[in-house]
Amino acid sequence: PILQTLSAAEPNNTTLRRNLGLIDARVALAEMEAGNYAQSVEFNHRSQAIQREIIKADPNNLQIQYDLADSLGNLGECYGRMGDLAQTITNYNEANSIFKRVLAKNPTYAQASAHFAQSYATFAKVLLKNGKAGDALENYRLTQAILEVEPLKSESAEQLAELYEGIADAIIALNRSAKNLDAALSMYQAG
Repeated sequence: PILQTLSAAEPNNTTLRRNLGLIDARVALAEMEAGNYAQSVEFNHRSQAIQREIIKADPNNLQIQYDLADSLGNLGECYGRMGDLAQTITNYNEANSIFKRVLAKNPTYAQASAHFAQSYATFAKVLLKNGKAGDALENYRLTQAILEVEPLKSESAEQLAELYEGIADAIIALNRSAKNLDAALSMYQAG
């Protein structure tokens, strides 16, 4: 409430507006983790409205674009938990598109790279859970392409282990042939 009041008093203060959006995004995550999906969606939409407003005023602000991509990914995950695959796909596609643009403008933005990889990985999990093993495998491979490059590779051992397990799970879900089982086994062993 204090930040809302301050932000309302200074509507052109980008820092206050961004902080308000970040708080809404954090509350959205907490609500999602608590299983309060409707509230999570509401707070995600509030956060995104602020982020889109700032982007409209300052389209070159990569930090706020990164914030929006993160919020969209979180909303996609929330919809995935709710079983709304169409909304999940829509939100992750927009999030990943924004991450790509941000990284095209600043390829050394390590935090954006890490969150981009996480976005692909979480999207892949939702897709695999919903019987879309081919799409899941594609997103896991995109995650792999990001995480297996330094400096993320040396900082992401746990994520890589989870990634290799996800790739193996997707390979097996696609086809249980001997060739695929060998490929899956190789991925499980890599993790």
